[in-house]
Amino acid sequence: MAKSLITRRRTTVLAVAAAALALPLAAAAPAAAAAAPAPQSAVAVAPSAESASEQFVLDFYNEYAEAIRTGDQSAKNELRATRLTQGARDQIAAYEAANPGLDGVVFADRAPVSVTIEGAEGTAGTIWYQVFLNWGDGSGTLLDVGYSNVEHLINNVRIVH
Repeated sequence: MAKSLITRRRTTVLAVAAAALALPLAAAAPAAAAAAPAPQSAVAVAPSAESASEQFVLDFYNEYAEAIRTGDQSAKNELRATRLTQGARDQIAAYEAANPGLDGVVFADRAPVSVTIEGAEGTAGTIWYQVFLNWGDGSGTLLDVGYSNVEHLINNVRIVH
């Protein structure tokens, strides 16, 4: 009996000692895991549809402004033909007929020095972007530009009053 009591005490002492050694390691594991950088994903994340359409609108206006600056009428015509719906082209033509000398894409007779997108709001099939045209003299024009999620083209351009 004395022998089994000693064996039980040794087993208990060893178990307590093992637990005492394991406790700091167990406590350090979550901290080490939290400090370790997350593994990089091998899958590329595609841009969202909204950011792609925003870039489409921004690229259109920057390229169109460059065509105005360089006097490249064929580039302007190509941009209108490939980036605007027929409805938007008709709307712009009507504005230009009523306002001789003004370009219906920028509502002016000159090119903006810079173009920025100020915000976006979506409605049934269209994302509306607020596009700010900076004229370089402290003035600017704010436009609402509609992008069709169906046709993947600009479907409306209107000046914000």
